[in-house]
Amino acid sequence: MAAARLADAVRTVLGPAPSITVTVEVTEGLAARVLLDRAAGAELLVLGGAVGAAQDRIGPVARACLRHPPCPVVVVGTQSTGIPVPV
Repeated sequence: MAAARLADAVRTVLGPAPSITVTVEVTEGLAARVLLDRAAGAELLVLGGAVGAAQDRIGPVARACLRHPPCPVVVVGTQSTGIPVPV
């Protein structure tokens, strides 16, 4: 069920035929560790900012990913994109 909801959210934001390759995956584990493991060998890790966080703060998962990233990391807040965050 979680994978279907995630795939629907990605389709809603990017449309049915996005111009970029998007891999949707649901997995168990500590969020930062899973993200860093999956980012090994990637060109870029893009993270969303924490919902409800102050503009000058990022959430604990993004902070952990920024400590020792295996690739460049970008943290994007919802204010920057104008795209609503699905819940």
